Amino acid sequence: MKIYFDESGNTGCILPNKNGDLYNDNQRFFVLAGVITHGEEDEKFLRQKYADFLSKFKSDGKELKGSDLLTRKNNDALLYFIENLLDTEHFYICCYDKIFYLATLISEHFIGLEMRNEYPLLYYRLASALSREDITLFETYCQAIDNNSEDNRKNFADYILRFPYQKIDDCINLYKISAKQMLDDNNFPPFLLPEQ
Repeated sequence: MKIYFDESGNTGCILPNKNGDLYNDNQRFFVLAGVITHGEEDEKFLRQKYADFLSKFKSDGKELKGSDLLTRKNNDALLYFIENLLDTEHFYICCYDKIFYLATLISEHFIGLEMRNEYPLLYYRLASALSREDITLFETYCQAIDNNSEDNRKNFADYILRFPYQKIDDCINLYKISAKQMLDDNNFPPFLLPEQ
């Protein structure tokens, strides 16, 4: 068995760059693709399919970049690649959404690991909905964690309580419920910081 990986996008820090933009100049997603071969014959088979593809669409025999396939002039090559090379036995993809990662950090802070472990479906549905909220929520979070002070944690809890949610219904908004409880109890646990 052999495994080949390639990436698209910048792994980059999810925190704001020097211009204050999240996820390095609009690269919200990082994609990792893999090809797995199951023995020498399988590898030869895949290499031959790729060589046939190159001979049909790239006369110089060099690599054809994925970005090249996404141009209008290469629509035929893209369709051929999808229909003749890709399959579920050999090709795998992982798409990493940097904002979803921030949403899970906010979720752990307000909803907690116990909720994630006991009710994972609800937890991840809420985190997913949160990741689709206005970007200012995540920019404010990044500003708050820049200094993990109690004042910043208190201000962020107040912000979460007042934030104009568009994707999460108030009747199930555990973020607001938890933020209100933190404010009522005057108890603001430290933020979980993104891994650098």
